[in-house]
Amino acid sequence: QKHCLAFDGFYAAQEIVPPEEWDTFFMKMQEPLPVSFRLVQTAASHEVLKARVEEIMASPDVGGKLVSFPWYPGGGAYQLNCNKTEMRQNVKLRSFHEWLVKQSESCT
Repeated sequence: QKHCLAFDGFYAAQEIVPPEEWDTFFMKMQEPLPVSFRLVQTAASHEVLKARVEEIMASPDVGGKLVSFPWYPGGGAYQLNCNKTEMRQNVKLRSFHEWLVKQSESCT
C-alpha cells in the first residue's frame, strides 16, 4: 500500500473530501489507472493509425475493453479498461501492447 504523509496533508488541506469519505477517497487514489493513449493528430499517418485502432477495437482479443473518448477532438483518444500490469500479463493483449509501444517510440 502506498502512503505518504505529505500527500495526505496536501489533500486534507484542500478540504475536497468530507472527513467521513476520507478513507474511501484514499483507497480510490491508490488504485492503478487504466491504460489510456491518444494519437498525434498532426502525424502524417494519423488516419491510418486511427483506422488500425478502430480495427483493433473490433477484434475479439480487445473487443469491449478499448473505448474511445467521445469528447476528444477528432476522436483520437482511447482507454483500455485494464491497468498496465494487467495489459502486460494478458496474453491476448500482448500484440496490442507491443503495437502501442512501437507507436509511442515513433511519436505517433
